[in-house]
Amino acid sequence: MSHKTLSALIATLASACSPAINGAITHDEDREFSHPGPFEFTPESHAVVELRQTDLGVVDRVDIDGIDRFPIRFKFEPIGLEDGVEYSIQAVVYQGAGDEEQVGDLINETRTAVASSFGSVRVVVSGLEDCSLDEAGGFCLGAD
Repeated sequence: MSHKTLSALIATLASACSPAINGAITHDEDREFSHPGPFEFTPESHAVVELRQTDLGVVDRVDIDGIDRFPIRFKFEPIGLEDGVEYSIQAVVYQGAGDEEQVGDLINETRTAVASSFGSVRVVVSGLEDCSLDEAGGFCLGAD
């Protein structure tokens, strides 16, 4: 067996033994510092969920189109998370088209950790505020 074939076999077996990461994005509408308006789903609403590794940045990404309600389900296929390495999930739910964050879009403001043994994770998002408002206290956009 060649080295290349053996490497491919090892990668396949490692992937088969690693659990997928299943998750759901939920909206915390009652968060104290969050955009006060409702999140309005539109035909362009979509979500981007990234699996991040502390030292490397984005390891995997899932784009979810056609969303119209919470929870928003996502799945990362088995990728063989390394033990002892910190992983986290970053999620953004966009009301409209494009991947530029706007006031009212939803993000997870706190780190959502993922361990190599996890199979399921819940990501809580809340609304980006307008920094020009006196009551803004969470993550915000615009003039400060």
